[in-house]
Order: sequence, then C-alpha cells, then structure tokens
Amino acid sequence: MGNEHRSKGYGSMVLQQLINGSFPLGAKVRIDVLQSNPRGQGFWAKFGFEPYYTHMRLNT
Repeated sequence: MGNEHRSKGYGSMVLQQLINGSFPLGAKVRIDVLQSNPRGQGFWAKFGFEPYYTHMRLNT
C-alpha cells in the first residue's frame, strides 16, 4: 500500500473488523513491530497492543 492511502482509517477499519470477527474471546494475538517504527507502534497501541518481548540481534 502506498503512502497515498496512509492516515485514511483503512487499516483501523479492517483491523477492528478482524478483531471483532476473527479472534475468539481470550485469544492471544502477537505481532512484530520494528523498534525503528514509532508510528507503527502507536497504531498498534491504539488497539490495546502492549510491548511484550524484546528481540535483539547483532549484525557483524
């Protein structure tokens, strides 16, 4: 999806439908969000996602 579709509410609308219609009550949903993507972290936090795990790596 290109930048022209950002901030129009499409992702929020689809995610809310997914949460309401696809996950059973009490389901644990885990996602990966890059540390370098604070905007993405904010998006997911709006839906109640919280930091759960820190993955670290070393590129040599």
